[in-house]
Amino acid sequence: MEANEKDREAIQTQLEILRFLSDSTDDYLFSWNFQSDRVYFPGPIWKRYALMEPGQTICTVEDWCKVVYEKDLPMLQMEFERLRRGEVKKHNMEYRLVDREGNRVWISCRGQCQMDQKGHPLRMIGRISDTVLAGEVDALTGAFTSARLQKDIKNVLDAGKPCFLLLLGIDNLKNINIRQGRDVGNHILQTVADTLEKCVDTGLRIYRVNGDCFAVNLPASDLQEVQEFYMRVRELLKEHCTVSAGAVAYHNHPNEDSSSLYQYAEDALDKAKRMGKDTLSFFSQKDYEEKLYTIELQEEIRQSILNDFQGFYVCYQPQIHSHSYDIFGAEALLRFNSPTRGAVSPQEFIPILEQSGMICQVGLWVLETALRQCFAWRKEIPQMHISVNVSYVQLAQKNIAQLVLETVQKSGLPGEALTLEVTESMQLQDYSLFNKIFYQWKQAGIEISVDDFGTGYSSLSYLKGLEIDEIKIDRCFVSGIQHSAYNYRLLSNMVELAHSSQIRVCCEGVETQEELATLEKLHPDLLQGFLFHKPYTKEQFEACFLQKESPAYISRMRLQKALRGFHWRAGRFPTDVVSTPESLKTVLDAMDEIIYVSDLVTYELYYLNPAGRRLTGVYDYQGQKCYKVLQGKDDPCEFCTNDCLRRDSFYIWERDNKLLNCHFMLKDKLIPWRGKMVRLEIAIDVSEHEMVSQRVREKLDFAQSVLACAQVLAEESDMKQATLHMLQLVGEFYQADRAYIFEPDEAEEDIWNNTYEWNREGVESEQEHLQKIPKIVLQRWLDLFYQQKAVVISDMEELRKSNPNEWETLQPQGIRRLLAAPIWQGKTLTGFLGVDNPRHCIEDDSLIRMLSLFLNNRFHHNETEERLGELLDLHYRDVLKNTDLGLWFIRLDPKSDRREMFADETMRRILGIETELSPEECYRYWYGRIKDGYCQYVNQTVEKMMDAKHVMQLEYPWEHPTLGEVMVRCTGIRTEDTDGLICLEGYHRIISGVERPVLLPDAKAEEVFEFNRNTESIHFHTQRTLLAGEESYEEHFPQCWVNEGIVHPHFAKQFTELFKDTVHSQDLDNQEILLRSKRGNYEWFDLRVCHLDTDRTDPNSVTVLLDAADPERVLQLENMRIRDFYHASLSEAIAYAEVDLESRQIRAAGGLWAGYEKEPFEKQESILKFMMRKAKDQVRLPEKIPLDNFPKNDWKSLLCAPPDTHRLRYQRLLDGHWIWVELVAHTFREQFTENAYALLYLKNIDVQMRRELAHRDAARRDPLTNVYNRTTFRDEVEEYLSVSDEDREGVMILLDVDNFKRINDRFGHLEGDRALKRVTELLKSVFRSDDLIGRLGGDEFMVFIKGGIHHSLLEGRLQSFLSALQEDEAEPITCSAGITFVSGKDFSFDECVCRADMALYKSKKTGKNHFCYFEDTLETSKT
Repeated sequence: MEANEKDREAIQTQLEILRFLSDSTDDYLFSWNFQSDRVYFPGPIWKRYALMEPGQTICTVEDWCKVVYEKDLPMLQMEFERLRRGEVKKHNMEYRLVDREGNRVWISCRGQCQMDQKGHPLRMIGRISDTVLAGEVDALTGAFTSARLQKDIKNVLDAGKPCFLLLLGIDNLKNINIRQGRDVGNHILQTVADTLEKCVDTGLRIYRVNGDCFAVNLPASDLQEVQEFYMRVRELLKEHCTVSAGAVAYHNHPNEDSSSLYQYAEDALDKAKRMGKDTLSFFSQKDYEEKLYTIELQEEIRQSILNDFQGFYVCYQPQIHSHSYDIFGAEALLRFNSPTRGAVSPQEFIPILEQSGMICQVGLWVLETALRQCFAWRKEIPQMHISVNVSYVQLAQKNIAQLVLETVQKSGLPGEALTLEVTESMQLQDYSLFNKIFYQWKQAGIEISVDDFGTGYSSLSYLKGLEIDEIKIDRCFVSGIQHSAYNYRLLSNMVELAHSSQIRVCCEGVETQEELATLEKLHPDLLQGFLFHKPYTKEQFEACFLQKESPAYISRMRLQKALRGFHWRAGRFPTDVVSTPESLKTVLDAMDEIIYVSDLVTYELYYLNPAGRRLTGVYDYQGQKCYKVLQGKDDPCEFCTNDCLRRDSFYIWERDNKLLNCHFMLKDKLIPWRGKMVRLEIAIDVSEHEMVSQRVREKLDFAQSVLACAQVLAEESDMKQATLHMLQLVGEFYQADRAYIFEPDEAEEDIWNNTYEWNREGVESEQEHLQKIPKIVLQRWLDLFYQQKAVVISDMEELRKSNPNEWETLQPQGIRRLLAAPIWQGKTLTGFLGVDNPRHCIEDDSLIRMLSLFLNNRFHHNETEERLGELLDLHYRDVLKNTDLGLWFIRLDPKSDRREMFADETMRRILGIETELSPEECYRYWYGRIKDGYCQYVNQTVEKMMDAKHVMQLEYPWEHPTLGEVMVRCTGIRTEDTDGLICLEGYHRIISGVERPVLLPDAKAEEVFEFNRNTESIHFHTQRTLLAGEESYEEHFPQCWVNEGIVHPHFAKQFTELFKDTVHSQDLDNQEILLRSKRGNYEWFDLRVCHLDTDRTDPNSVTVLLDAADPERVLQLENMRIRDFYHASLSEAIAYAEVDLESRQIRAAGGLWAGYEKEPFEKQESILKFMMRKAKDQVRLPEKIPLDNFPKNDWKSLLCAPPDTHRLRYQRLLDGHWIWVELVAHTFREQFTENAYALLYLKNIDVQMRRELAHRDAARRDPLTNVYNRTTFRDEVEEYLSVSDEDREGVMILLDVDNFKRINDRFGHLEGDRALKRVTELLKSVFRSDDLIGRLGGDEFMVFIKGGIHHSLLEGRLQSFLSALQEDEAEPITCSAGITFVSGKDFSFDECVCRADMALYKSKKTGKNHFCYFEDTLETSKT
């Protein structure tokens, strides 16, 4: 009973403390009794949340759950159950409550459980705050803000679990706000937030990051889950709005920070908006880097413009008269040379100029530059004409017409010398806008041209309406026109219609004489293209057209003369440009198979033989598409084999043709056709022979396997590897478990051994058990072999009956079927070849017998080669063959495109050539497999080889038909020309996989590379298994490692110094340095630098050896780092100490506590008491601020507790001032000894604490007058009168400044504010400091006098106050007041204010500047 009484007293004390503390905080303190499941709230939480009736302080947990938002309730209930079971002692959650107005309010709830002796929870004491998260929650939608998102992104990154950051943006919200009003827009924002809330799982947060954008962290592992979530949200919102979304996977970017992840998601959302909105886009690193590249390039261009267009220059491509080939003029083409990127393609920088609007400045500069140049050239070429491109962005400028006219006038040129080219686009259809501009220009003689005609939306009719002077036919119509009937007819119509409308025609992109010949028949006015001239710089243009002695001028005149002298015969280019050679027509027409030829790009049919015409019923096929005629489709076939075709072999396949109702065997190939490669297909109808017998298929498989095995045995130089490879092919053909070879033992007679073996995956080897087999065991097999027969075992049960001894030998090996054939060398049996458990061609021993003959020949050949090698000492041809050194001979015709290559046997084998090729085909085979991007390099080297006439060597990647991409080394020289052909010869070798000797075999290190100071390059001699990166060769070393972050930034300077002077430096040992490893982390390495040779013949080259640091040394360095970090972390503490909790000993101390480690503890003295004793009279503990679970006496309880942090805030006397400090204690157990320690340190938090207290106090006060606001005033009055054990009373005074509106209107609000402050100061001076003063709002004040007061004393104070107000000479103030007396019994604040207001009303009515008692109003009403 006595113990229970003490418990009740302790509980009562706690509740009293809660009530006391509740008055000093805006948070709601609570105490939850687990036994009764009731929660006690000392504060008025009922005012905002419908937990209980007004004035009550206790509710049940069930009541609490009723005001929790339904989405958060399951998570909270699970937490409550864990608390009840005692699984957790601390409670810390953020969730939502629903207030009395139906709003969802985010709260932060924290609590600490008190446990009984058995560890069961008795009570939890804590606090609930609905203001902590107020700054992180959006007021409109209730979603979290971007500030909270940044914190949560960091938490997700730290967790390292699969997750996606999804941003959703409302499409066209601005238009909705403008069109329908902000109320509708706000409603949509709330709807989107509510919809996301419905779709996400419990516990996930919604964020509103800006005006129309929301965010969600989705715990998903693949894109499909994110797609499904987005589609669900999209479907629910479709009646309200559309949303675009962008997503990025956290787990794909684990090393990024929160701002980078958010930026990636924003980039993905922007992409979704650009794609047309209402869609989802995932972040693409490639797109992001391209965007960054564009941004950086845009900034470079901006700087170039600011630096007087530095980096920009103009090239000029000549425009030539048709037929005469005289120069008409030139088109000015803008080029840009970046200081960091070099030459930038116009396709990259022109869109940037247009999108940014900088094209207006640059375009005007181009116009000025081109006109100035044309003016200079007209002195030599009087009729010189210049064409300048004008962007549609420039045309949108308000003053563009005048700017152009002023620039032309300033140049001194007549308007007729200038043509302005506008690109064909939809914008040109705006007649009214452009007609006004074009009209002004045409008045000045300037001509208008439409560039890239035919690629946009132009029609000749409206161009005529715009009075266009010229159209420029795009290159896509000119290219290969001699091969396209469609383009020829289309271009013919364009030219004819343009000429009929008096519009000049210029054909762009003329590159070959064949294209020119075809175009000349159409009679265009002007020609432009690489056949005549490429775009020239100013100097090149002048050399070609003005400097008559220059090679370029002479070459141009020769070309012009040749073109003028060439007569384009009508028969040379017939109207039907797709007709076939007459010599082949008779042969092809007579064949029953369908044969056709089609274009690889346009799919136009160039030829279809009569069999194809009859079967398809299409006779007028020319110009039609192959997929339409042969398959009945409107689009190219999805199974088209164009990408699979080669020139040197047929691609054979089968297909059912639904249109023709036939099954075809198809043979496709590339063939040359009038100067271009086209598709040839031969279709053989095999409908009646579609089913091929199994036996025939087995024979086909047999033939292929024989060829494969024969090729392996013939080509593989290593006999062992050849044999094992052959066994694999045999085993795979028979689908067997094992394939093997047995041979007689060389040392022991009548003994056989299993010398070679291949096993199917999952089948155990028997080779180890099949050694030293006596001849007697194999006697039956050997007898069959001597009879020229094979061993065939198809049924083990029959063998068991006929030969039980043999069955007992084979059965343990898991053999069910078997084939074996002898290997003969002359008349000597040298071995046998066998397979176990064949599943294919079980009864056919043909392959195994034939391969045994191949093996015999190969064994014999191998022995012969060995003998010859010993006798002839490896003849040079064998050297070339064995080293895979192929010899070649190339002939080049300088007057044509004829190229020939002659290759020896080794060269053909290296190239993978399996069939006989002509010299021209051999050259094309070799050249066609050079990797894209290296052809120019090869061509340049060949040209140098021809010019220099000395040995040249090059290395380049080459596509091998079987090995894939390999690196090739080719060395050659020009020899004596023959028959007018340039001759080159040399050798060719594949160097991929060639073993290279170790540079320093005695220097053992895990990573070795060579550094050359002259070239600043390194070359790895190891596989780079430890260090980050994959490159075996790098330039700009060591700076490249510093830039790429391989070297830790702290060691960057030291690292570069190591390689600064290799000539005079000594060898270095044991340089410890942090480098980035393959795992992505910085790790310790031992670095050694030594010179390649002792005599220093090459002092610029050194060898660098790297090893991972010894684990013990790493641990030592890590401990040093941790110790430094430990001291650095405590550098801002004003005191710190390390405490051994088990021995109660201070191990180390510093700051204010320096020397404490030498002071002894008093008997039974705790660490906290020791600290306080040492700081006696220098500590003031707080009265209202709760201690955060800081241990007082029972520090031993921490020994069995998990690591934790404890804090205590108090005031300490420092330098004569009381400042706020925080004592922090981190408890932990040492990993190896498990001894318990605490790290204590003291922080100066005076500024922070005083700010918090000031903020807390500011929330309770009126910001203008600094007296209590209405809410706080009410709370203070109610608190004073609510003490139940005292009969308290007081006086309530309501004051109102008379005619306050007149003061504001007459003198302004600043003067009005000054008057209110004066009223406040006078109230403070008149009434006691213990009395309460508050401002209700506007010009109303309230005063509450605590305790009783005599009427005369009260009236004296009020008269003194009113008199003092009128002493202001500038503007006297008067005030009226209403007074009422109150007591604590049945007190109601609202009723009290109402009574005071009635008294105030009476005082106003009686003349103002007066006060009146409420009690007097009652007497008046009675009378």
